[in-house]
Amino acid sequence: MEAEYIELTDAAKEAIFLRKLLASLNMDINDPTMILTDSESALDHVKNNVKHARTKHIDTRFHYIRSIYASSPQQVDLKHVPYSEQAVDILTKPLGINKHADAIKLLQLTQFPFETASSRI
Repeated sequence: MEAEYIELTDAAKEAIFLRKLLASLNMDINDPTMILTDSESALDHVKNNVKHARTKHIDTRFHYIRSIYASSPQQVDLKHVPYSEQAVDILTKPLGINKHADAIKLLQLTQFPFETASSRI
């Protein structure tokens, strides 16, 4: 849970940076940036803002996600995505053929028609 919580903070920092960059280019974003996670415990820790004995060792700089999530207007929103629907798994671990096919569909990948050297001759 701790690693996922820290990664949510890093993702929020990156989202805030990108939102500010787009605002400086006169591209205002009205909707909050959606951050997806498969960790229900990290998500619960952000939303409930309760100190637990098992999480008191987490450095205070990683609690930035709580303040951004609770800010008004809301700049970042969090959503749980079940493990079975994680499209990024195709990039991070070996998958069985069925899970691989599902991840390709989730990423909306199609076969790229490329030209080979032999087809140009």
